[in-house]
Amino acid sequence: MASSRQRQARSYHARQAAIAAAGARAVAAKIEQQAPWAEVVSSWAAYQLAAATASSRTITQVLGAPPSGAVELLAGVSSLGFDLAEPLIATIDARVPAPAEAMPSPWWDDDTSSFLRSVELLVASEIQDASRAAAQLEMLAQPRPQEFIRLLVPPSCKRCAVLAGRIYRDMEPFDRHPGCDCEHWPVASLDEALADGLVVDPMVLVEQGLIRDLSQSDRQALLEGADLSQIVNATRGTSQPGITNALTTTLYGRRVKATTFGTTKRAQWRRNNPSRPVRLRPEAIYRIVDAEFGGDREQARRLLGLYGWLPSAGAPGRGRSLAAGRGNAGRGGGPGAPRPVNAGGADDDARAAARELLRLAESVEPATTEMVRATAATVGGDLVRLDSRLKSLDSLTRKLITQIGTSGMTAADRAAEIKDALRYTMVAPNERYWQIVDQTVAVLSAAGYRPVKVPAGWRREGYRGMNLALRSPSGVTFELQVHTAASLAVAEASHLIYEEARADGIAPARRAELERKIIEMYLAVAMPDPPRWLP
Repeated sequence: MASSRQRQARSYHARQAAIAAAGARAVAAKIEQQAPWAEVVSSWAAYQLAAATASSRTITQVLGAPPSGAVELLAGVSSLGFDLAEPLIATIDARVPAPAEAMPSPWWDDDTSSFLRSVELLVASEIQDASRAAAQLEMLAQPRPQEFIRLLVPPSCKRCAVLAGRIYRDMEPFDRHPGCDCEHWPVASLDEALADGLVVDPMVLVEQGLIRDLSQSDRQALLEGADLSQIVNATRGTSQPGITNALTTTLYGRRVKATTFGTTKRAQWRRNNPSRPVRLRPEAIYRIVDAEFGGDREQARRLLGLYGWLPSAGAPGRGRSLAAGRGNAGRGGGPGAPRPVNAGGADDDARAAARELLRLAESVEPATTEMVRATAATVGGDLVRLDSRLKSLDSLTRKLITQIGTSGMTAADRAAEIKDALRYTMVAPNERYWQIVDQTVAVLSAAGYRPVKVPAGWRREGYRGMNLALRSPSGVTFELQVHTAASLAVAEASHLIYEEARADGIAPARRAELERKIIEMYLAVAMPDPPRWLP
């Protein structure tokens, strides 16, 4: 169950992100309307002030101190201290360069309006920076030094995920990137942050597919035991003059991707491998393993270790970069926090059943993935989230333990009912949604993938989307979710709420509140036309 502090922190994060997003839309709209320059900048500054004021009030409430009253200084200036007009002009000029002659009014009137995306990113980032600056200002105003934690709410990028749970002193700079929505949150210690559920375990995010910019190879390497900080930096040191992300080397007669990251003379990997000037990247390793070793996972782990992606003996293991040696970052009971899997008894049975279930799923995955990919291309659907098509062993084990506890059935019996150890997600446009669903079922059926469950349609309340269960020609069942873009966005946004609602020991009133919130989120999703209702 989420702690009151965790709910307060997440509410704060959501409010600040909403202010930034609204400000970005408002300023972009002013530019599209060709509003006067002063009006564009003053609108932007107003949202900065709103974000800074909201941040100041929340942080001082947490600290139990009065606001400093200095947040007005953060409105109308950029994070670098310039007038807001300066970065805005630079961003527009980078997309639509000002002409050498007299400028038309306004010169940024671009037919494609592609620069508006850059403007929105800039505006949102500066508003978020005003919020963060206000939080840090209030902590600096206190008579005693303060500490804060990086408040990260997934889905997130890999560079923020690797910093999840880091403790900062009040004067330390806060690493961020354009579009970053991480916030400061005051804490007394890491132990307090863990107890309040404020620390996000990056490996849980990896397993749940909540890190947006991980490639399939990166995620697989992490599940093999690779070190997260190494994988995050895998694309550093990959460029050649004039070419980005393009460093390659030859191995087994193939040109494969490489990197010079971690190859300096002082790097441990270089000391262990003095004759190797570059390292193979994880995607290159998996390509070689698939081609030369038939996809053997032991060979993949051997090469990952050889090229320094696996942690060395005694180094922090998977996901430990967030709080190495400081205890289990999953404790705290927040949404998505995994239930510990204990050794012995029913848990051992569940893990054994989950392992067999995963073995069966992996045995059919390559052929099934190719079939589903081809089907999506045929019917006009968009296959997404392929990097999370296989559930993790821990996730399957937890699911079985929960179901066994509520049913009294054996682990093997419950495992036979699980249909999503292997799962896929396809997005279809609203206007062709039902046509694509019908064609998908027809194409897969013709190829020998028989439907086990084909729901009649979407629910009037709650989850919206279709989860088709199909059985492969070899008898292994898998799931194919068919969404619209809107229903998938809500499914992802409501995932953490759903996890909290189904957590052990949650109060009935809290569960009902969360379920109502999920229903409200789905009610905003437009139904495909014509709707097909579930009973």
